[in-house]
Amino acid sequence: MKGIWFIAFSALVCFGASHVDVRLVSDHQVIKKGEPFQIALRMDMRDHWHTYWENPGSSGLPTTVEWQALDGLSTGKLQYPVPLRFVDAAGFVTYGYDSTTYLFTEAVYSGDAPTITIEAEVQWLECKEICIPGKAEVSITLDVGEPKQSSQFETLSKAARQIPAQHDSDVPFTYASKTQFKGTHWSGTIQVTPKTQAFNPEGATYFPGTNPYGELKSVSVQQDGDLLVFDLAYEAWEDTVPEDLNMWGVLVFGDQAYRINVHPDVGSVKAVTNHSGTKQGIGFILLLALVGGIILNLMPCVLPVLSLKVMSFIGEAGESHSRRVMLGFVYTLGIMCSFLIISGVIVGLKMTGEQVGIGFQFQNAPFVVFMIGLLFVMSLSFFGVFTINPPQSSGMTEWTMKSGPAGAFFNGILMTLLSTPCTAPLLGSAYGWAMTAPNWQLIVVFQFVAVGLALPYLALCAAPVLLRYLPKPGAWMEQFKIFLGFPLLLTVVWLLWVLGNLKGHPAVIGTLVFLTFLGLALWIAGTAQYSSKRWLGIFTALGITLLGATMGMRIQAPSRIDWVPYSETQLAQARKSNQLVFMDFTAEWCATCKFNEKLVIDSKSVRDAFTSNDVVTMKVDYTQYDPQITQMLASFDRAGVPLYVIYPGQNEPIVLPEVITKNMVIDAIETAATTRNQRSAL
Repeated sequence: MKGIWFIAFSALVCFGASHVDVRLVSDHQVIKKGEPFQIALRMDMRDHWHTYWENPGSSGLPTTVEWQALDGLSTGKLQYPVPLRFVDAAGFVTYGYDSTTYLFTEAVYSGDAPTITIEAEVQWLECKEICIPGKAEVSITLDVGEPKQSSQFETLSKAARQIPAQHDSDVPFTYASKTQFKGTHWSGTIQVTPKTQAFNPEGATYFPGTNPYGELKSVSVQQDGDLLVFDLAYEAWEDTVPEDLNMWGVLVFGDQAYRINVHPDVGSVKAVTNHSGTKQGIGFILLLALVGGIILNLMPCVLPVLSLKVMSFIGEAGESHSRRVMLGFVYTLGIMCSFLIISGVIVGLKMTGEQVGIGFQFQNAPFVVFMIGLLFVMSLSFFGVFTINPPQSSGMTEWTMKSGPAGAFFNGILMTLLSTPCTAPLLGSAYGWAMTAPNWQLIVVFQFVAVGLALPYLALCAAPVLLRYLPKPGAWMEQFKIFLGFPLLLTVVWLLWVLGNLKGHPAVIGTLVFLTFLGLALWIAGTAQYSSKRWLGIFTALGITLLGATMGMRIQAPSRIDWVPYSETQLAQARKSNQLVFMDFTAEWCATCKFNEKLVIDSKSVRDAFTSNDVVTMKVDYTQYDPQITQMLASFDRAGVPLYVIYPGQNEPIVLPEVITKNMVIDAIETAATTRNQRSAL
C-alpha cells in the first residue's frame, strides 16, 4: 500500500497551478502628468522553479509583457535584471531567475484623467524538471496629481540597481572586442581596461545577449596585467554572419553590471562549419529522449497503466510468441501515434505564436474532465460494476487486462496521456531543447521518447525467457484486478486536484456530481447487461448520465449576479440612498443555500427582477464563524443560514423563508419596490 500512496502524493507534484505569482507595482502612488515613473512586474517563484532572462540560453523562452493601449500613456522597453546561470544534468546552459524578480519599464502619462488603470498581459515559461507556460492579466491603478512615492519605492530603488547600466563615458572602464571564425569554432574576446585604481574586477563574468547566429558555450576570464580578458567560445549555427552584426552582452563586476555591444571584425566573416557539431548535438538529445522515455515507466503518473500492461502480459502467457510480439508492436504504435499527435499540436500552436509546454492538454479543463471520467469508468470496470466483454470470456476487461490489438493500441494511448504531465531524469533537457528546435527535430525527439516509453514492454514481449520471472495466471488475477482499480481512483483524485487549480472548487464539485450519476448509470447498465431488459438498462443509464452532466455543469457555472460583499457601511449608504438591498446570508457548507442560489436566485426571471428594480445584491458569507453575522442572524430570530432579507430603502426589512421559490422572491422584490416608492413620494 505504501507504493500506492507514493503514486498519489508524488503525482500531485507533477502538475498543478502556476508556480509563479505575478503582479504590477509602481514606485509612485500618485504620478504627475508628463513626468516619468517606474512600473515593475514582480515575479515570485516557488522553490526550485525558475523563469528566463531576455536571452534564455540553450532552451526556454523570455518573459514578455504586452501593455494594453491607454490614451496618454507611453511605456519604454522592458528591462531585465542580471540573471543567474543554470546548468542542467545534460550540460545545457540557460539564464534566468529562481527567486523574487522585478522587470522594469519607464512610463509617462500625458492624459487628463484623475485616475488611470494600467493593464498588461504577461507570458512566461516556468521550469523545474518540466516546463509549463504561464499567462496572466495584471493591472495597477494610480492617481494623477502631485507626485507621491508609493510604499514600494525603496524596494524598487534597490531592485533597479540590478538592471545593467549602459556603457558610457561615466563607467570606470573601457573595453574592446573582436570575434572570428576558425573551423567549427566561433571565438570572441572582450578586453576590459580599468580607468581608475578603484575599479574592482572581483567576481567578473559575462552573460551573452540574444544572437541568431550562434550560442555561447563557455566563458573564461583571466587577468593580464591591467587588462581583464574574457575569452568566449561559441557554437556556430550559420555558415556566414552579416558584416553589420551587432551583438550585445552584460559584463558583471561584483554588484555592478553594464550592457555592452560586441562587434565582429569588419568585413566578410565566414564560419567554415561542417555541421558535425549540430549532428552530434541532436544525436545526444535523441539519446537523452530514448533513455528518459525508458525511465518514464517508473514515474508516478504512469505506474497504474504500467501495472495493467504487466497484467495483460501475464494474461497473454498462453498465447503464441508471434502474437505477443504483434501486441507489443501495436502497443508501441499506439504510443508513437499519440506522441505524433501531441507534437503536431505543439508545432501548430507554436506556428500561431502560442507558448506551449509539455502536458499542455492538462491545462484544458474539458480534457481533464474527460480523463477523470475515463479513469473512473475503468476503475468501476475493474471493481466488476459492469464488464465490456461477453460473459463467456475470461471475466476481465478486454481492453485492459487481456488485450487484443484494439486493447493494446488503447493502452498505448492511455499510457501517453498519463505520462505527459510527468517527466523523468534527462527528459527535461530533451524536452527543453526540442521546444526551441526546428519543428521536424521536435517531432523526432518526441518519437524517441515514445519508443523509450514502449521499449520495456516491447522487450518483454520479444523475449520469452523473461516469462519465467512472471507469476503464473490464476484466480489471483481477478482479485488483483480489483486491487488495481484503487490506483486508478487515486489518479482520479489527482486529476480532480488539477481541475481545482484550473477552475476552482465549484468545478470539482460539479465533476463529482457528474461522477456520482455516472457511477449509478454504469451500475444500472451492469445489472441489466445480461438480462432480457438490457436495452432498457442502457437507455436508462444514458438518461441518468445526461442528467448528471447537466447538473454538474449547472453547479460549476459561475453566478451571473454581481454580488457585493457585505459591509455595514455599504448597507447603510444603500439604505440612505433609498435603494433596494437583497441580502443573501450563505455559507459554502450549506447545501440548501447552494440549491436556492443555483435554481432560484441565479435564474433569469429573478435576475431580471433585480435589474429592473435596481437592486443591490449583497452576500453575507458565514462559511467561517463570525460573531457579528451571528448577532445579525439572531436579530432576525434565526440560528443559522440560509437567510434572505430585502431592505426597501429605509423601510422595515422583508424576511423570506429558508426554502424559496422564484415567484416568492420576485413578489417580495416588487412589494419592496412599491413600499420604497410610496415612502419616496411622501
